Amino acid sequence: MLTVGIDIGSMTTKAVAFADGKIRGAAVLPTGWQPKTVGEAVFREVQKQA
Repeated sequence: MLTVGIDIGSMTTKAVAFADGKIRGAAVLPTGWQPKTVGEAVFREVQKQA
């Protein structure tokens, strides 16, 4: 099972994907003025990497 964690901060938005006890993907983007859009972007990025 793939588990994704996302942290949307005032400066950066970070995401990491885990599966089978290992990191399968990670992404960091500047948050800017659209945190929802950036959150979706980091989610898509870690999905591609996983």
